[in-house]
Amino acid sequence: MVGYLRICKATTRWQHEGFAELAADLEKGPVLAVLWHESALFAPMLWPMDLGQLSSLHAGSPIGRVGGALQRQSGLNAVEIKSKTSNIAATRTALRMFKDGSSLGIAADGPRGPALVVRDATMDWARAMQCPVHAFAIHTKRGRRLRTWDQMWFPLPFTRGAVSFSRWNQQIPRKASPPEIEALRADLIAHLKANRQHCIDCVQ
Repeated sequence: MVGYLRICKATTRWQHEGFAELAADLEKGPVLAVLWHESALFAPMLWPMDLGQLSSLHAGSPIGRVGGALQRQSGLNAVEIKSKTSNIAATRTALRMFKDGSSLGIAADGPRGPALVVRDATMDWARAMQCPVHAFAIHTKRGRRLRTWDQMWFPLPFTRGAVSFSRWNQQIPRKASPPEIEALRADLIAHLKANRQHCIDCVQ
């Protein structure tokens, strides 16, 4: 799978959006990169490693472990999050990597959806990390949607593609009230969807 994705990456003519703003934030410290789960397959290969290291979270399910293997082979620090047991150790590992300067990548609607809905875990990470949040989107002109809950995008080679980062100009206070969190969640969903659509429009 990694070999195939590398071929796709190498044979695609890429358009990059928002990299200057991302680079400016990374010069000051790590960020939280948030994407929709539909892009999780290709995302590890398209994070700009020259700008900084990225840690990523993956589920402990069989397909999640495959994703974790892909993340590690792409040079990311992959941290497994289990669904039925305590994740205190995994959370501490991710936070330690963050404190050591590694940004964190998370699928906002993962690992089980619903698609294009920001789950509580994303809001919790953003509140805990108190760092810049960047929407991360990927799309290619040629590809297929898989028959999965997230309709994961499966890229094809020899095409045009876009990678878009867009800074979310909000911050979740550590002591945000439930109504504040819900308002910020709606704003983040709108921002992620807008960046996703921009990425799609770039390759049409």
